Amino acid sequence: MTDRKSTPFQPTLLGAAWRYRFIVLLFAILFGIAGWYYASDSQTWTATASVTVQDPRSSAVFAANAELDPRRHVSNQWAIISSHAVAETAERNLAAAEPPRAVSALWIELGLAVQSASSTDVITISFSHVDPDTAIATVNAVIDAYREVSREAAANTRASAINELNAAIAEFETELTGLARQLAEEAELSASATSLETAIDNAVGELLALDVPPAADDNLALGQFSDRFAELESLINTMQAALDEVGTPTVDDAIVRQQSDLLTRLAALQLRRDELMVDAEVAGSGITFVVEARTAAPSSVAVLAVAGAIFGAMLGGALAFYLASGRRHFGDRTEPQVVLGTNLIADIPLFAEERLRTELPTVEASSSVAAESFRFVASGLAGRPQGSNSDGLPAQSTSVAIVAAAHLEGSTTVTANTALAAAQAGNRVALIDADFVGQSLTGMLVTDEPRFGLTDVAPDGADTDAAGHQIAVSGIGTLTLFSRGIAMTESADFFASERASAIMDRLRLDYDLVLIDTPPLLRVAYSGTILRLADTTLVVVGHGGSAPNAAELRERLRTVGTPTIGYVYNRAPLRREMIRMAQQPVDQDPALSSTDAAG
Repeated sequence: MTDRKSTPFQPTLLGAAWRYRFIVLLFAILFGIAGWYYASDSQTWTATASVTVQDPRSSAVFAANAELDPRRHVSNQWAIISSHAVAETAERNLAAAEPPRAVSALWIELGLAVQSASSTDVITISFSHVDPDTAIATVNAVIDAYREVSREAAANTRASAINELNAAIAEFETELTGLARQLAEEAELSASATSLETAIDNAVGELLALDVPPAADDNLALGQFSDRFAELESLINTMQAALDEVGTPTVDDAIVRQQSDLLTRLAALQLRRDELMVDAEVAGSGITFVVEARTAAPSSVAVLAVAGAIFGAMLGGALAFYLASGRRHFGDRTEPQVVLGTNLIADIPLFAEERLRTELPTVEASSSVAAESFRFVASGLAGRPQGSNSDGLPAQSTSVAIVAAAHLEGSTTVTANTALAAAQAGNRVALIDADFVGQSLTGMLVTDEPRFGLTDVAPDGADTDAAGHQIAVSGIGTLTLFSRGIAMTESADFFASERASAIMDRLRLDYDLVLIDTPPLLRVAYSGTILRLADTTLVVVGHGGSAPNAAELRERLRTVGTPTIGYVYNRAPLRREMIRMAQQPVDQDPALSSTDAAG
């Protein structure tokens, strides 16, 4: 069997709308009428204006961007016009106008309609109001508010960019000042070293220029020479020590290159700042052309009526889909196969479509399509050979529990007619009325309830034959009905007892086919116990039956474990090939009580 989650039997929106078309039509009519009355009682006026927009950067003197996407710009401006900021600004403008008009920003947002085409830069703005002058004033106020908001946003953007450039320029200037100080210090050290070298050279020159006094000179001249020589030597040594301490400084080329790079970048930032300041002076709002609203047109009553009808149809369709999702029903004989995962045995037509007024067409309307359908079911169930098996012992029959998910599916009528059709075909049929509470099958076949029944049978099942009640049928077959009995017992306890198993074993030996009319599986707890007594199960599904119920029935059958031979689709509409047969007169007793369908 297929899993419940994988079953494709799901409603579609169109299918649900067609199924509940009267609900959809009712909603459409009611909302259409409501729209017509609303349009008649509250006439509204619509004013329309348009603006042609262009990105201000595309006309800037020093535009730095290479390409601008106009479609993106129009989309951005559409969002700005529809924004709350523009609505608030328009509200303030209307309140400050002469005469002042009280239109809230929320009402402007709700009533404003903004449209734009992807192929043009034109944006159309419309507003509806009960007063035509207010509608016109509001549309024009929205355009003025959009111009103000756009200019303010552009100014804020440029100011932010200029502030960022100024911060970067200040940072570069600080760094350049540090580099200049470093270069000046290195230049000062280089000048000091040069001065020391010159002084040393002068002192050495002077030292070399000293004339040694002749030996004949007096001691005074020789003393002066020695003092001057020592003085110059000391001076040279002192300056040489100072020069050694200063070293030979040179200007760092890396610092020079860094200074040059910073100067270049600083010049570029200053140029860009100047360009932005010029663009800010000449930039506009981005609106190149405006067609203001001058008149307002009245709203069409028919349009609102049609819109109301469409909305009502959509709401009705949603309700129809909700109803169809919660109450899925079968509309075709093949649909239960998807949910149950078993084969179709036969479809039983709705008795009313053949003008039948009996619950037993197999006997009282034998030439009807319904009777032929029951005979088809019986032939599928009573297929085992009669007589003895290969060991010489009596062949056991097939026991079939006929069950439905809920009441009113017609399982009792299907059981009775199938049993009659099988007996008419020459089979020995045992029919068990397992619904101990209602005994509907017994009431359908006999006038008085038999006094001896299943609950009166001995525990070993030896006197099972005595519990049977013979039902007259045409042909050589027999039909024996086994009802509840006189002895009182709980239904669940009886069918779970060994006596019930012994009775079933005896009936399998004595009859060709055993049919059990089982209470609804989803409504009666002991139905599962009855199914375990049978060899196989036949499911009855009524036309229009619940698909969720069928899915739950499948899971219950899977839990019970008794195999399912197939299903019967009851109360089905007559198929095209059956219509001619249905139009033929049928044999029936006019005195019988009327019934619309099986079960």
